[in-house]
Amino acid sequence: MAVSSIHWIIASAYVDADGSTVGEPDSGVATFDLEFVITTDPIGVGDMFTADQYLTAGPNPIQGSTQIAYASGRLAPVTLDVLDVRGRRIRELVTSAANAGQVIWDGRDDQGQLVPQGLYVLRMRSGKDLLLRKVSVVR
Repeated sequence: MAVSSIHWIIASAYVDADGSTVGEPDSGVATFDLEFVITTDPIGVGDMFTADQYLTAGPNPIQGSTQIAYASGRLAPVTLDVLDVRGRRIRELVTSAANAGQVIWDGRDDQGQLVPQGLYVLRMRSGKDLLLRKVSVVR
């Protein structure tokens, strides 16, 4: 998976109905960045794009538990994990054939212990796609 950016510059001018310019372009120039993902994965049966991808957590920062909503954007199984800032998996939340759903994270690791206060990363994987979301735990 590769991420690329396209940079656009847009300038405006006044034109009449036949397309000829009747005024000077204004001095304002608007710019914006468009970011997109390019994948080389072949799209086949069972691997078709569906709805948009999303991964949300609320409340964030987390004081007790948080509700996580996710959609992979593909008709493919999903895994959803919580990682510490070093990238180690501390909790597996979802391993499912369903490509969308909701789950509650209670702020505990796989051993049932409360995680320390700090930053954590929600990681959703579906096929070769990966989506990350930062969450904060406060006690």
